[in-house]
Amino acid sequence: MRILLTGFGKFGYFEQNPTEIIVNGFKNRFPEVSVSGHVLEVNFNTVPLLYAQILQQIQPQFIVNLGLAAETPVLQLEKVALNTGFDAYSDKTHFALQPNAPDAYFSSLPVEDIARYLCQNGIPALRSNHAGHYLCNMLYYLSLQWCAQQGNCQALFVHLPFTTQLAAQICMQQHRAYPSLPQPVAEQAIALIIDWYLKYVQQPA
Repeated sequence: MRILLTGFGKFGYFEQNPTEIIVNGFKNRFPEVSVSGHVLEVNFNTVPLLYAQILQQIQPQFIVNLGLAAETPVLQLEKVALNTGFDAYSDKTHFALQPNAPDAYFSSLPVEDIARYLCQNGIPALRSNHAGHYLCNMLYYLSLQWCAQQGNCQALFVHLPFTTQLAAQICMQQHRAYPSLPQPVAEQAIALIIDWYLKYVQQPA
């Protein structure tokens, strides 16, 4: 089983992205699984080509994309990616990610079941209807498109709150408060998602 785990690097005034910390610090506890972690630059121009290269190299069977949702107190498990973009760091216009491509891709995974599994294990999580219009949505669209083309892959995008340590730093430096979860809890959540998926694919058809 080949799993791809992605996060993003720093952006805006955030010098460190919580997803970068989680991807770089993730410890694979599943001996039967190969987990490849990649941290992507927050850049609409560079992500598509680089991500295509990563997908071709790894040939993942399960993709877990991580992104930051600064205002959420829980994990948001995304169901849908839209064929639309919005680059807040350029001209701030909406645009189609790919002309003549589907308007949206839906994850084939039972997102509600994954959220329920996380909650049963003490981690707050909810289904979210789609991943917004920014780079998180773009990456998820590319992931779900890859899965649709390959036929033997599934993908999930997980929006995470700040880690507690980073939220505390931001509060002290910028006097702004954000919801947060401890980093070990976020790392445990990713391991639980993989654990759920391994059980899911082993179920009889």
